[in-house]
Amino acid sequence: MHYLAHTVEEWRFYFDAIRSPAFRLSFTVNHAHLVPEGIAGFVEALEMARVEEVRLADCFRNGDEVHLPPGQGDIDFADMFRRIEAKGFRGHYMNAFGSLDDMLDGRDEFVRLAAAAGVT
Repeated sequence: MHYLAHTVEEWRFYFDAIRSPAFRLSFTVNHAHLVPEGIAGFVEALEMARVEEVRLADCFRNGDEVHLPPGQGDIDFADMFRRIEAKGFRGHYMNAFGSLDDMLDGRDEFVRLAAAAGVT
């Protein structure tokens, strides 16, 4: 199932109604960057223990849905990593942009950005 909910309000509806431990969220940061609450609002509202995967791609705030390599949009990934890790995220990160080579290159950039944010 894809795109079950788009806003924090929609996610709350499903997460309050479906309390099964098998129901987990894949949080796509570039999608959250497109809506008014933004990444910070989503991370604040979500129970990060129920998030299984964080999908990473860059884009422009309140722009179009695109999946760009890190640095080609305006997401502050260091801040995003700090927020997500501080809320107790224990799942995995997944790149969601470009070709396999683009994602492999992006992985190194994300590791650098996470380390710069104090996330190891």
